[in-house]
Amino acid sequence: MRRSLIALVACLAISAGCDNSGDSTSTGPSLPLTTDTFTGTLDPLGTAFHPFTVAQAGELDITLTAVGPPPTIFMGLGIGTLSSDSASCSLDTRFNVVVQASMTPQIPVNAGAGRYCVQIVDVGNQTGQVSYTITVAHT
Repeated sequence: MRRSLIALVACLAISAGCDNSGDSTSTGPSLPLTTDTFTGTLDPLGTAFHPFTVAQAGELDITLTAVGPPPTIFMGLGIGTLSSDSASCSLDTRFNVVVQASMTPQIPVNAGAGRYCVQIVDVGNQTGQVSYTITVAHT
């Protein structure tokens, strides 16, 4: 009886040292994001686009990080698909916004792997040429 009691106490002591409170499911590591930075100038009523490639489906964040002068000007920003000859950008109307420069992504979406383009356009309030910076973070 004494041996059984000692064995029981030993088992309880060993099992008490195990931590089973952790989550046994894993979502896996998050994919690192690649950031492309595009800069340029835009004339009044002008449009410019920049192509980029998403290697793997996942997060895609587009941010107009700087524009001006003035730095508070509103610009059109959109995402689309690049034509097969890379000569044009066909915008997806669901992801076309009018924004001011910010450090917060203005177009956060999930995207499949493929060739895309980001487009910037004067929405009619430029009085002269502006400079811009757009960042595209993607998997």
